[in-house]
Amino acid sequence: MIRRLLPLVLLLAGAAHAASMEGFGELAGRVRGTQPDALAVVFAHEPERDVAYTVFVVDGRYRATNLFPGRYRVTVRPAVGQLKGFTPVTTEITVAAGSTARADFALADV
Repeated sequence: MIRRLLPLVLLLAGAAHAASMEGFGELAGRVRGTQPDALAVVFAHEPERDVAYTVFVVDGRYRATNLFPGRYRVTVRPAVGQLKGFTPVTTEITVAAGSTARADFALADV
């Protein structure tokens, strides 16, 4: 029994570690005004390293982990191929190592 559980325990321990790697930051927030048939994504781009992250908005919330520290241009927009859309909203925010930056959005024309 223990031999069967060991790989699962190791996998879960690795996943927990990956969620908070040292030297990286997080970006999280709320997106108000979403509707179930208008799938939203949050796209964060850091131009100095030319690296980008995309995460889905679920139940009005999003969270991106293990981001390089830096200044990000963050946009909430419809997912590719969505039949129902909305006007993208963009802001800029700094992500610092070891902390969570917050960017909340309000969609008006969903």
